[in-house]
Order: sequence, then C-alpha cells, then structure tokens
Amino acid sequence: VVCQYADAGDNAVDLKISSNDQDENPYLLSLKLKTINNKVQDGTMETVGVGKWGAYGAPTTLEKSTTIFKNGKQSLHIAGAGFQQRFIAVEAGKIYRLSFNYRIASGQFKNWLGINTSNGDFENRLVALSDTGAWYAYTREFKVPANFVGDFRLVSSIVGGEVYVDDMIIYEIPNFTTVADGDMEYPTVSRWMTYG
Repeated sequence: VVCQYADAGDNAVDLKISSNDQDENPYLLSLKLKTINNKVQDGTMETVGVGKWGAYGAPTTLEKSTTIFKNGKQSLHIAGAGFQQRFIAVEAGKIYRLSFNYRIASGQFKNWLGINTSNGDFENRLVALSDTGAWYAYTREFKVPANFVGDFRLVSSIVGGEVYVDDMIIYEIPNFTTVADGDMEYPTVSRWMTYG
C-alpha cells in the first residue's frame, strides 16, 4: 500500500493497492483525513528521553520503554509515583477530548486535569483505572472554563505499581451535549436523583 499525499495541509489521500486483478491493478481508494492538533507535547512518546514529561511526586521509574508500547516504537513507563505535563495550550471556553492508551502492570492508575495546581481536578473528576495485563483506551471530554487563565495540567499517578502509557492526546472538538456525570467519575451521586 502506497500513500500519496498532495500538498501539506490537504485533508485527502489516495491509496494505490497493487493486486493481480487485471481489471483493477492498481486499485485506487480516496480517503479524507482529519488532522488533529495535539495540545500534548510528545504525546506519542516517540521523542528521546522524558524531557516534556515532569515527575509528579518521586517516581522510582520515569523512562521511555522500547520493549512495551502500543503504537510507534516506545511508551512512557512509570512506577512508584507519577508524571505530568504543565502549560498545555488549551483555550478558555473551548471543548476538548483527552485520550490515551495504558497498560497497567500492577497497582491503580489515577488521572486528572488541573488548572494552576497539580493536586486536584478542575472538574472534580479524579479517574482511577485498574484494568491490568493488556492495553486499554481511555477517553474524556471536558470544557475549559470561560475565565481560564494560567497553567493547564495533565497529571497521572500510579499507586502501588507500574504502568505504561502511549498516545496521550488532547485536541479540540465541536460542541457536545452530555449527561452530567454520565461517566460516573464524580466522587458523589449529587448529580443523580433517586426515582422512587
């Protein structure tokens, strides 16, 4: 399969698929591509070292792994505490989607988004993941407050174990309508009322 791109910035690509079919060799397939402007630096974990990722707490391990990864050739490997990225370039009032792949070797993997602090989630939504042994995907949508000014942070911490993380992405999405606490990640049931 050969991808032939037009000028940079175009959102279309033609795939030429060689085959032994006399009538359709090569078979041409035109695709439209959506470009994602990832706000996370080194979200693919493919750059050398962990320079874009700072420690959160005092991790015993914070390194790139070239043996366990989801996509590309390496992932971020953390044990004993956490990691974070500060000053993520989100804009006030806009809506974004956070997604990443994770593989927990042991322990519990906690994630949150902070504004001017690494010690709390700006929507009060601390997410704790505990699936182990395979790669899993996580997604969260959020709206940056209209009065946001300052330092937007992505913070992750492993409690009692180690985790591998790959493909950390934060990108802008169109408006969305959601049920409050539809993912059940708020710490209380105050957004849900009883029936009966």
